[in-house]
Amino acid sequence: MKITVLGGRGLLGRQLSPLLTNAGHEVTHASRSVHGEGDVRVDLTTGEGLPEAVEDADIVVHLVSDARQPQKTDVAGTRSLLNAMGDQHLIYMSIVGVDKHPLGEEREKEKGEKGGGGDGGGHASVRATQFHDFVAYFLGAACKPPVPLIPKRFLFKGKFNHLKH
Repeated sequence: MKITVLGGRGLLGRQLSPLLTNAGHEVTHASRSVHGEGDVRVDLTTGEGLPEAVEDADIVVHLVSDARQPQKTDVAGTRSLLNAMGDQHLIYMSIVGVDKHPLGEEREKEKGEKGGGGDGGGHASVRATQFHDFVAYFLGAACKPPVPLIPKRFLFKGKFNHLKH
């Protein structure tokens, strides 16, 4: 099966792509920057490269999200993606509890689950819990001297004994 992974070189895409390849699928990575042979340059915020990225795919996996501009990546980007697709199936990565979360980014993610109002083939949303790698990345970026910057409503649960201090 031919699978295009939007955000295939991102945090989740780097974990998912080898699993798909090892399962025998032909994987194309679509992202803003090309990193290897077979990668396709796509800008989800402008729609550049979308038709080329999805034209031969059986399945398109949408892993792109940008907390700084979720309306562009999760809503308008998903709409553009669905409009560029034919009868391919879209798998949209979302977050558990997105429909109950108070932050704007999550509300935009929920709109993306609904297809951003676009046309195209069928689509399914997969809601996952937060990734430990993301929490480590977030805390590492936020905890730079002189003052750590943690959002007011930031909450996570779990054991993070493996994190470096």
